[in-house]
Amino acid sequence: MKVVKIVLSAEAKKTLEDLQHNGSGLMRERSLAILHCSAGKKILWIAHALNRRPLTVRRWIDAYLKNGIEGLARLFSWSAKLSRFTLKTAPGEISRTVSP
Repeated sequence: MKVVKIVLSAEAKKTLEDLQHNGSGLMRERSLAILHCSAGKKILWIAHALNRRPLTVRRWIDAYLKNGIEGLARLFSWSAKLSRFTLKTAPGEISRTVSP
């Protein structure tokens, strides 16, 4: 797998490093992936170090390159999608809750 080189400004690097101490668990992980990438690590190495699939790491990097820090925070989350579904009291019936 290839290396994606990200050149970070001093300000961007500081923001990512701050997320390592003050961010949520997901943002810590995502920011660490970006920092590793900017240090020249391969996507496969980053995925192995974070115990994630290479495709997941690649999506984080793409999101960062497109939208910066905000892109890392807006990524799709299965838990958000699953929270739209609720179980009815009758066994086996699933209904979809409409969310805005």
